[in-house]
Amino acid sequence: MLSVCAGDGRDIIDVLAGRVDTSRVHTVLLEAHPRIADRARARARAAGISGLTVRTCDAADTANYAEAVPADVVLLVGIFGNISPVDIDMIITTAPQFCSPGATLIWSRGRDRDDINDHIRDEFAGTGFAELAYAESDLSSRPALGALRYDGPPVPLDTTRHLFTFWR
Repeated sequence: MLSVCAGDGRDIIDVLAGRVDTSRVHTVLLEAHPRIADRARARARAAGISGLTVRTCDAADTANYAEAVPADVVLLVGIFGNISPVDIDMIITTAPQFCSPGATLIWSRGRDRDDINDHIRDEFAGTGFAELAYAESDLSSRPALGALRYDGPPVPLDTTRHLFTFWR
């Protein structure tokens, strides 16, 4: 598994903590902030998860994905609402490099400022992904979550790309 801009890893660590077979799962979390990355490491230790690595690095630079991809599960959660539409498209066109054939990719984006999620869904479809599920909420932040399956061929990782810059 791969989690991009993973924060303290709760979305993966909390799921793995409830499983008896966590030793068979190899997981890499990419998180730029050292204190937050340390919290993820501490959470994993406290949960007894051994196959999880936290890389304190800039997830925008694809060199930091080496030996973590291709993955069977990829999380792009909490990113798309904080970068430009051009950068979103860059991540989407690069996403096949992160995925094993048949991999599941999960993404999220709020719709409170603008709703470009139909565009995002179309871009993923044009890049070899099939939508498994898409859910929207009508709460104040109007979040949405998508789950996709990568149906394309293996794509080697280009370690020279800079994918995005956070602007909020």
